[in-house]
Amino acid sequence: SAVVTDFSPKILWRCRTSVNLPASPQTIIEQAYEVFETACAFARQGNRRLFGLGLGVPGVVDTSSGTLLFAPNLQWVDVPLQSLFESRLNIPIFVDNVASASALGESYLGVAQDYSNVLYLSTQGGLGGRFVVNGSILRGAGGFAGEIGHMSVTHTGRRCNCGRIGCWETLASQGAVLQHVHELIEGGRSSLLADMVEGDLTQITIPLIVDAARQQDEVAMMVLRETGYWLGVGLANLINIFNPDLIVIGGELSLAHDFLLPEIENVAAHEPLRWLREDCRIVIAAHGTDTVVMGGVATVFREVIQNPSRWM
Repeated sequence: SAVVTDFSPKILWRCRTSVNLPASPQTIIEQAYEVFETACAFARQGNRRLFGLGLGVPGVVDTSSGTLLFAPNLQWVDVPLQSLFESRLNIPIFVDNVASASALGESYLGVAQDYSNVLYLSTQGGLGGRFVVNGSILRGAGGFAGEIGHMSVTHTGRRCNCGRIGCWETLASQGAVLQHVHELIEGGRSSLLADMVEGDLTQITIPLIVDAARQQDEVAMMVLRETGYWLGVGLANLINIFNPDLIVIGGELSLAHDFLLPEIENVAAHEPLRWLREDCRIVIAAHGTDTVVMGGVATVFREVIQNPSRWM
């Protein structure tokens, strides 16, 4: 997904395109380049000035070089995205992890503008998070802090794409929801979802699961509520560690907020230390499924504010 905005930020242009995975970096980069080239052409119409492109990607990112170091769900290693796109588009490119970009988007342009200690939870694909203090992301010694989807919450279960067993995202991510639904239906459980996709389970999506749950489909409701429980378990640990005043949940799973939030809040009301949980609100991201693209906008926005001489 890509957008062009002004500084308000009003969306002036939008494009959504599908990607068939697995795919090589070169295949997806070429597909993305075509979208970005069209976006740049639109942005420059009428003598408008194009300040840059913010790119949110899943995985571990070296923000100083704009290199995607490791994306376990894509199986990509050491892809120099910033240099690849800058050499072809001739504009400043800012690359960051999807959770970092989304966290900035909500802090600068969303529900977290009036909060000082914000934990952003990204459910887009895998599970990631970032802690934002006074508008700045806590990045850690190497710049890679926030890979909370690989926090161990159990000693059993599915093997994660990172190679380990027990990672939080194997129980409480978009991928985990889809896999659990597939397993239940393939195991003989009756579900509206099978009819919705005419038996082709690969066509099941999070919006379809949410739709089925709102029609009282037992499989969909059970999976979403169980996911909410495991989200609550992980967030309870993070409340004890970071003592945030706001937790923001974004990404496609946030569409299921009416099933997830009651379970999350039930766990979060009892598991963390009382003094820490009393200070914390849990909300859904303002930008919904647009959190990543608006995070890209916020990344450019921040650079213009912090380094205005670059554009003079």
